[in-house]
Amino acid sequence: MFRTASLAVALALLAPAAALAHFPFLTVQDDGDAPTLRLTFGEGPEEDDPEYLPILQKATVVRHTPDGARETLELTADGGALTADVAADPAGTVYTLSLPYGAMSHEGAAFFLDYAATAMKAGPAGAGRPAALNTQPLAVVAEPGNKLKVIAAGLPVPGAEVNASGDLGGEDYTADAHGVVTLTQEEIDDAGLLIVRANVTVPGAGVYDGTNYSETRRYATAVFSAKDFQAAPAKPPAPEQAAAAKLSVEAVPGADLPVGVTSLGAAVADGYLYYYGGHPGTPHKYSTDEQSGEFRRLKLDDTAAGWEDLPGGPKLQGLALVPHPKGGVVRIGGFTARNSIEEDDDLHSMPTVAHYDPEAGEWKDLPDLPGGRSSFDAAVLNGKVYVLGGWMMAGDEGAAWHGSGYVADLNAEELKWETLPTPPAPRRANSVAAVPEAGGGGRIYHIGGMLPEGETTRRVDIYDVATKTWLPGPELNGDSMDGFGSAAYAVNGAVYATTLTGLVQRLTPGADAWENLGELENPRFFHRLLPTPGENGAPSFLLLGGGSMEKGRFTTVERLGVSE
Repeated sequence: MFRTASLAVALALLAPAAALAHFPFLTVQDDGDAPTLRLTFGEGPEEDDPEYLPILQKATVVRHTPDGARETLELTADGGALTADVAADPAGTVYTLSLPYGAMSHEGAAFFLDYAATAMKAGPAGAGRPAALNTQPLAVVAEPGNKLKVIAAGLPVPGAEVNASGDLGGEDYTADAHGVVTLTQEEIDDAGLLIVRANVTVPGAGVYDGTNYSETRRYATAVFSAKDFQAAPAKPPAPEQAAAAKLSVEAVPGADLPVGVTSLGAAVADGYLYYYGGHPGTPHKYSTDEQSGEFRRLKLDDTAAGWEDLPGGPKLQGLALVPHPKGGVVRIGGFTARNSIEEDDDLHSMPTVAHYDPEAGEWKDLPDLPGGRSSFDAAVLNGKVYVLGGWMMAGDEGAAWHGSGYVADLNAEELKWETLPTPPAPRRANSVAAVPEAGGGGRIYHIGGMLPEGETTRRVDIYDVATKTWLPGPELNGDSMDGFGSAAYAVNGAVYATTLTGLVQRLTPGADAWENLGELENPRFFHRLLPTPGENGAPSFLLLGGGSMEKGRFTTVERLGVSE
């Protein structure tokens, strides 16, 4: 999904008027009396050459307070810097910069040059990563264990090239597969002002100010000191487990998607595989031009016939699609971008719900969710649909994390949303699976995701529909990122999940840990895992959509078989 570009390339991309290796820097200058946000352009944050003020004045600086509010700041010139008084801002406030330099060409390559920077007013120790940083197209954050992490929209950027300079001298690093650069304790102990910059190249065509480009070259800066790093928390040993099943993976003939999409909705119903919407555009860039409202289905016993186009609808991603017990599928929530590709993101989570009736061949509106919701999941149990996780984005007003879950009876004459007992640990980018039990009961599994603090989690919570209570479940196996953007489905009483690193896991009834069944050759996340008939009743699934950091989006639909 990303290709890293060396820092040497960055030098050739700057405007002719800019000095060698100049970047924008945001810092909070705090002398104890009047904290000031300061924006400069140079080799480091201390420079303030008035020559570069015209560049800085193209920037947008946004203040994100810990309560989720956001506001564009007006900065004033002070010498060669732009400044703002931030004395009244609460601790933990995050400041982000977006500086689209423009579309240009170099050595035959047409690209869009984009700068980002972040700063924070010191918050409480151990508070974790502020949620505002997870909305940035590129950022560098400090993490426990002397780690610098390069993230894009909250996700790690494997192999990113990072430069750290200051009291440490100047060093170039290459991030590992998790986007992490680990500094030595000696480096941290000696650190005064640590100036960090990172860069990525994001494939994807676009138009800016009338000029076409084929990729985006993005650079991010941040400034840290020794107090920004903490000791790594103690990590419990992972359970030792041997693979208990044999996996088979093969491409489904005739099922290739017309275009790769992530964050799509998909369901199996009426002998068909349905999918709706998703994000086929530039990774971590959202616009009306880069979202899909297309709707298709594939007949499972005749996949060679290919996909059938059905009536589409609003452009949505981060939605859920579930089977309706009376036929067809139900589309729930998701978010839509109200901005063009040239404009800043203006993203809104939608409350809309609709039923596709295959006999009528059309969508029929159902009662809305109580509020807009995206980046969540849903599952159907005993004719009722359960909605868990997600957040509500509202453009410039920011995003509010949902602490609630809802259930509605799809068989009722009039669908009505009812509030579930409050789920533990609000989170988004989660997955949901439903396991029926004898007598009409069952359990809903709320799996993984990202917490409001910005940390990913592998936690699993289980809702018992008979007692209407939440129970703790075993964590997913793997590292912290395995809980982010996973996909899950339950077959024969067991829950199966596939995760970002490619792990295939199973949780059987009464087990106190997930079984590792093996690893996928092509790991996916923000994909869908759906049931399909297997040989002799063995569990069999379809892997649909999604992508990986290394390979981008997948168009191939794969059949995953599990045999003991």
